Amino acid sequence: MAGSPTWKIYIINLERAVVRKQFMLQQFKKLGITNYEFIAALDGSKLGTDWLEAQLDQENLVRPLRPTEIACAISHKMALEHFIKQNNADYAVILEDDVLLPKNFNEIVNNSIQAMTGEEAVLLSGSLHTKQQFKKIKPLDGNTNLIQAVKPIEQIYFAAAYIMSKKVAAQHAKVIFPVTDVADSWWYYKGKGSMKDIWLAFPYPVRQEIFQSTRGKKAMVYDMINWTILHKIPVLYQFFTERRTREERNRLNNVELIN
Repeated sequence: MAGSPTWKIYIINLERAVVRKQFMLQQFKKLGITNYEFIAALDGSKLGTDWLEAQLDQENLVRPLRPTEIACAISHKMALEHFIKQNNADYAVILEDDVLLPKNFNEIVNNSIQAMTGEEAVLLSGSLHTKQQFKKIKPLDGNTNLIQAVKPIEQIYFAAAYIMSKKVAAQHAKVIFPVTDVADSWWYYKGKGSMKDIWLAFPYPVRQEIFQSTRGKKAMVYDMINWTILHKIPVLYQFFTERRTREERNRLNNVELIN
């Protein structure tokens, strides 16, 4: 691969999630990011039961899946396949539409890709359900490191932000469909051959904003919350920021760094 590897951002976004799209566009403009493309996500609430059932590998289903979970997994597959068909990027940065990007996002991505062999996935946000030990691979900035599990990683979730080469994307697109598990069951997909390893950027540089669903009985209330987050309304936004911080702190507790 001549020169520095190139990369492009693919954002998975429901067409009805207009506020989230505005949120992402605001961030890209502020950070000077232009190498991105939105991928229209499938809306699980609008897909028929028969169609959804046909997307499953019933014999190998890991757990019962909700329509939104099935649609989410397929939407990630669609984003990966779109990336594979394009010839303007060596690596894909897959983002969901509710992520909060750091000021040095480009630096984090560039340094991550420079360390990658093309055989692994790098998670820029994650959640471990059990305490696990990790070793440092490479510093990404003054605070964040690329880390690798000492033992085979397990029970790692979150598909909000990750990096893949074309090779891994192609493998993962085949493994993830027909659908057998949720989109972010990373250790399961690693076991099925999607990638050789899973690395984390830690502390997680990409965070998730607390956007709410725009459907259901509380849709109007949720719309108001989302508007508050988008426009950072004083006092109310501070409340949601503190809530997000508590949730993030809990997700950091299961990562144990060793020398």
